[in-house]
Amino acid sequence: MKKKMIKTKKAVLFAAAILLPILLFAACSSSPSGEGGKSARGSDLLKDLPVAKATVSSLPPAGNYAFSADACGPIVDYLSSLELTRDFDEDPDTYGGRTWVIALEYQNGEKQTVYHFGNLFLRADGGPWYKMDYEAAALFDRLIAGTDTAAPTVCWVFVREVEGSRMLVAMNGDDTGRLIAVPLSAITDGSSPAAGDTYMVYYDGTLSETFPSEFGGLRSVEKGIIPE
Repeated sequence: MKKKMIKTKKAVLFAAAILLPILLFAACSSSPSGEGGKSARGSDLLKDLPVAKATVSSLPPAGNYAFSADACGPIVDYLSSLELTRDFDEDPDTYGGRTWVIALEYQNGEKQTVYHFGNLFLRADGGPWYKMDYEAAALFDRLIAGTDTAAPTVCWVFVREVEGSRMLVAMNGDDTGRLIAVPLSAITDGSSPAAGDTYMVYYDGTLSETFPSEFGGLRSVEKGIIPE
């Protein structure tokens, strides 16, 4: 009887010796990543949806940039490729520097805001801060600088009518009757235009020869009141 119990104990100990490393490995392998884990890729923080448009502004203010679905690909690719970690000692609240506020609107209407702070920290909406590699994060400044090779031209326009996914506007002071089509997706302040409204448009100073015309290098469209 004793021999049988000893054999049973040895079998249990042998099985435990085999299973314990396996269980520990499984536990480590199943550690969460993304917003709940210590490390993540930027793509883990973004919604797995196609982006319809993106707007980028900075704090302190230094410019506003609008990107259509076709133009915002490099921004989404950049954010998705970032290697992030929550394993850091620094306190973002004690740091200064520029914050890029990246507002994404997805094709299903959902919205998300990503904060790119000081080329060191990143977070999505009210989520936790992650730390970025400084060299990789500095690429975003160059990415935006590539869209800002010249100071934008600013003009005021009057909305003549809104049709479908665009509004037709006339430039302030232009008596030629020329109409310019502005995609509603290019409006960067979230407003809904109506006939008679006035908007401030930032663009590269060129107009297409099509009818209706279109602003070249459209960056930002914001509702406002023409100053006296």
